[in-house]
Amino acid sequence: MTFFLDNNMPYKLAAVLQAMELEVVHLRDHYGRGDVPDEKWMPEIAALGWTALTYDRKIAVPSRGTVVRLATEREGEAAPRSMTSRSVRRRSAMGAAGS
Repeated sequence: MTFFLDNNMPYKLAAVLQAMELEVVHLRDHYGRGDVPDEKWMPEIAALGWTALTYDRKIAVPSRGTVVRLATEREGEAAPRSMTSRSVRRRSAMGAAGS
C-alpha cells in the first residue's frame, strides 16, 4: 500500500515513514511543488489506488467530500481514501489493543 501525504502533513514525516520501510510519497515529491489544489491531487491519487493521509480538516467536510466522491465516481475512478491524523491514531490504538 502506498501512502500519499498532502501538503498539510510535515515533509519530514515522509522520510521518517520511509525509514520504517513504508511506501510513502509526499505531495511535493510527486508534483515537484507544494501548491497543488486538493481538487487536482485527490482524483489523481485515487486513480493510482494510493491512500491519502492529511491533516486538512476541510477535506473531511461532508459537502466537499461528496463533491469529490461524485466527481471521481463519474469518471469511473475509485473514490479517494483519506485518513486524518485522528483516524490514524484511533486505528493505531485499536491495532495496539488487539496485539
